[in-house]
Order: sequence, then structure tokens, then C-alpha cells
Amino acid sequence: MLHSISWLQYAIAISLLLTVYYLAVILIYYRPQIVAMVNGKGQYPNDIEPYPVEKNVLGEIQPDHNGASILSEELQFSSDQADQLTEENH
Repeated sequence: MLHSISWLQYAIAISLLLTVYYLAVILIYYRPQIVAMVNGKGQYPNDIEPYPVEKNVLGEIQPDHNGASILSEELQFSSDQADQLTEENH
């Protein structure tokens, strides 16, 4: 069954299907903007505003009340012995 379809026919069919799909998605989600642009009213019609930008997406900064945080000076990523070993090898 698949031997009767050439690669060119397959590519044309996929291209047409993808074009129809993307046109449908664009018309469904961007119809008000497209109508406003066609009518010459600019990018957004009067009754449609652009999406608001949320300034506080992650929430407010909360203090650490359980005392589990440490200062950056107290962080230790390697021991002094490991530093000495690497200096001796160079």
C-alpha cells in the first residue's frame, strides 16, 4: 500500500496539512488582532488590550524564620587538603 505513494506526494500532502493546521490555529487565537489590522485600526482594537505583564510571578520574598540559612562566608565547597593536593600536582 505504501509503495504507491512517492516521497514528493508525501511531502506535498504533509505541507498542505501543516499549512491548513497553522492557518486554523492563527485564525482561532489571533482573529481579533487580524481583523483590527485588516480594518486599519492598528495592532489592537479598542476593546482588546495586550496581555498584562505580571511583575511578581514568583511571589513575595519571605524571611527564613527557622534559622536554617547560613552566610556566604560559611560555605565550603572543598577542603583545604584538596586545594593543597592540586597545587602540588601543578
